[in-house]
Amino acid sequence: MKKETINKYLSLALIVTVVPFLIYFLKFNEWVGLVKDEEKWGQFGDYYGGILNPILTFLTFVLLVKTYFQQKEEAEIDRIYALKSNFDITFFNYLNQLNNLISAFERTTLDNSRGMEAEYVRIPGRDALYHALIGAIEEYKSSDLSDQIPLFKEGILKIYSKSLYSLLKLIDRNAILNLDEKNHYLEILKAQLVSSEIAYLKYAIRHMDEGLFTNLNNVAFFIDHFDHSKRYID
Repeated sequence: MKKETINKYLSLALIVTVVPFLIYFLKFNEWVGLVKDEEKWGQFGDYYGGILNPILTFLTFVLLVKTYFQQKEEAEIDRIYALKSNFDITFFNYLNQLNNLISAFERTTLDNSRGMEAEYVRIPGRDALYHALIGAIEEYKSSDLSDQIPLFKEGILKIYSKSLYSLLKLIDRNAILNLDEKNHYLEILKAQLVSSEIAYLKYAIRHMDEGLFTNLNNVAFFIDHFDHSKRYID
C-alpha cells in the first residue's frame, strides 16, 4: 500500500475520532467535565448517529467502488502478463521449429569428383539452405525484379519463407506487445539469421506482404547489422 494512501486512512480515522468530542462540546457547551443527564446523552447519541451513519455509508460505498476498480486493474495487468508470457513461449517454440526445419533440409548427393570412386555425400540442412538462398537471390537479381518465381522455385525455400513470414507476422501484428518489446523479439530473431537469409528475406517479404516489409525496413531489419538507434514503427 502506498504511503499516501496510508496517510489518508490515518487522517480519516483521526477525524472520525475527534468529531464526536467536538460535537459533544458544541452541543452541550460542557467544556469541563461530562454531562450526567442520561436523556441528554441519548439525544447526543441520536444526533451523532444521524451525522455519522450517512458519512460511514458514503465512505463504505466509495471504498467498495475503489476496490472494484483496483481489482479490475489488477486483473487486466494479470491478463496482459499471461498473454505476453504465452507469446514468449510461442515465439521460442517457433524458433525451435525453424531450426528443426532447417536441419530437415539435409540432403544426400552423389559426388562424382573422384571418377570411378563416386560416393554419396551428406549435405547439412544449413548448407543446403545456403546454396538454395544464394542461387535464388542471383537468379532474382538477373531477372525482372517484379518476377517472384525465382525466389520460391526451390522447394525448401517455399517452406522456409512461409515459416519465417509467419513468425515475423506474429510479432508485427501482436496487439499486446509495445514497440520496444517488438524490437526485442525482432532482434532475437535477426540474431539467428545469417547474411544470405537476411538478403533473401528482403526480397521474399516484399513480394509476400508489402505492409510487413515496410515495418521491417523502417527498423533496418534487412540490413546485416544491429541498429539500436532505430525503433519499430507500427
